[in-house]
Amino acid sequence: MGETKMAYESKLYVVKKYQRFNSKGELIEPLMQEGKVASQIVAEYEMSNFPPIRNFFHPGDNSRNTDCYIYAKDGNTPLFKDCYGDPLMEASLAEVIACLENLSEKDKTYRRVPPLLGMLRGFHETESEWDEDSDGLVVLHYGH
Repeated sequence: MGETKMAYESKLYVVKKYQRFNSKGELIEPLMQEGKVASQIVAEYEMSNFPPIRNFFHPGDNSRNTDCYIYAKDGNTPLFKDCYGDPLMEASLAEVIACLENLSEKDKTYRRVPPLLGMLRGFHETESEWDEDSDGLVVLHYGH
């Protein structure tokens, strides 16, 4: 993430990562771009300017560079980086839930936290239902 950016805001995407290989072990070329696999956005959540989430997704701390990409709102432009040129960062549903559950009491009261926590818990409880033709659900961080 590098230097601190003015008015840096975070958007979280819950995505279904498509499988890289078919049942024969062959690479599924149409799903690959720049060595990353396509993913489908199943939920989008605006966190606005909330430093605990931004810090959680800082490279090397709790998250990792993702091996997937998403499409921009136009449906045609693949996104590998955020608005600041930083790579999309990934964490599991369980990791983000744990982050939110372990926030300070003051941060837990931020109006965007309880709905996000409820949404992520719902996806976590039904995660196995998303596994068909995918490598499961993950959370991506996008700075804007």
